[in-house]
Amino acid sequence: MIQQTDSSQLANCDHIPVIDLSSIDSASLEGRQKLAQTIFEACTQVGFFYIKNHGIPDSLVDGIHDAAARFFDLPEEDKMKFYIGNSQKFRGYSPIGGEKSTGTEDDPIPEEKAVGVLSEAFDIGYEVAMDSSKSKDALLPSDPYELYGDNQWPDEETLSGFSEMYIKYCVSALDLCRKMMKIFALALGLPETYFDSSIRTPGVTSRMMHYPAQPVAGEVQEGLGAHTWVREKLSRAYVGFEG
Repeated sequence: MIQQTDSSQLANCDHIPVIDLSSIDSASLEGRQKLAQTIFEACTQVGFFYIKNHGIPDSLVDGIHDAAARFFDLPEEDKMKFYIGNSQKFRGYSPIGGEKSTGTEDDPIPEEKAVGVLSEAFDIGYEVAMDSSKSKDALLPSDPYELYGDNQWPDEETLSGFSEMYIKYCVSALDLCRKMMKIFALALGLPETYFDSSIRTPGVTSRMMHYPAQPVAGEVQEGLGAHTWVREKLSRAYVGFEG
């Protein structure tokens, strides 16, 4: 049974917790509940955490980092073949300065003063090939919210093996996400399978990011606009990978 402690006190954010997921596949419910308690405390007391022993092979982590480096090293004209503006579902490449920082709800920047951020990105959406729970000939459901497919993959001539590596990584990451949702359910005092029906065909998005070196020594140009919490409406936990 998860002990849902009072999270009203100011969290100690001197460091971001690193949570070991070794017991996520434990045959012991008690072991999984202990992990859920740790995650509950990290989410409610800090709001962020890293994970280790997550089960994604090092070869895939190294492979996706290499794929990202190769993509962002392409000439600009090649990357712009996959420009996000060509997609109705916001899939593809966002060039440096293509997104603008508009401040926060409490401290907005007027649109006419907004400046482009110092980063570039590549976005993809869910495909059946990324999902180990689906057969290769499975069909996507109706898509009224434009969550699925229509990715702009670089062809083999432009970037050999890129889409294959990206999809392999997404398979492993989605498997982990489904395990994490079971742990989140336990952390909320719910049955482990509580969220299963909602993530059979999830509207997930993956984004590669590249932050170039600052162009002027001693000056800092934003790499990404500020993000804010949606107060009293949404609670989030951000998950990162260690090593």
